[in-house]
This record gives sequence, C-alpha cells and structure tokens, in this order.
Amino acid sequence: GGGLPKCLTNASSCKLGYIQYLPITKLSYAGFRINFKTGPTDKHDTAFHFNPRMGSNVAMNSFSTGKWETGESVSDNPFKKGEAFEMFFVIKSEGYQVYVNGKELYTFKHRIPLEKVTMLNINGDVGVNLFGFIEVSYIF
Repeated sequence: GGGLPKCLTNASSCKLGYIQYLPITKLSYAGFRINFKTGPTDKHDTAFHFNPRMGSNVAMNSFSTGKWETGESVSDNPFKKGEAFEMFFVIKSEGYQVYVNGKELYTFKHRIPLEKVTMLNINGDVGVNLFGFIEVSYIF
C-alpha cells in the first residue's frame, strides 16, 4: 500500500543553488514518485516528475496545461526493492540534476520556469527519515 502524499517544501527552497536532500529508509515493490509542482492539486503543472519503476526504468516527465509532455527515461535503474538510498536534487540553471547514492543519474532540463515551482511532493511506499534543503554558494 502507498503512504499519503507528503508535501515537503515551499517556494523558498525550490530555487537555483539549492539541494533537496532525501535519505529514504525503505522502498516497496511499487516504486514511488517525486513531483516538483506549481501548486497542490492535480490541475497544477508538474515541472519535474521523477518516477523509478521497480524492475524497469526511471521515468521522468513534466505536466503542463493539462497534459503530459515528452517523457525521458534512464534504463540503468539504481533503485532496488527493500533497499535504503540517498537522493539529492541539485537545482541548476540547466535543470534538475539527480544524484542517487552519491552518483549522478540524470539532468532533467527545465521546461517550466523555476520561479513557478512552489512545492515538492512524494507519493508511494517510501519512508523518508530526514528531508533537508542545503543552499550552496555556487553551482557545481
């Protein structure tokens, strides 16, 4: 079963030069979804949808003006059922840079202006034991 969506952020942390940090304690068979959104409802745009699928690929996309856009994916899926992991999202000028267990996975280019992104939510059967924002003084 999936946990309730967790709304974990506000506008001040979804901006250039911030790192979103998620150490995840467990992962179910079903996977999970992380969405950087412009608001709390399904009607709001999703600037970055990150969806690791267990036993398959990692799917990424954006949702704008009521429809999904062109999907992107990574076939080398680092997520394993039942294993803990750490994730970083580094918000850079070119896009959302995703790191899993210290390794760069992908950079998803911005499609929706970053200033419109006001929240981050997580859906799925994962346990988040800590969530933090780190402001970096330069983009590396």
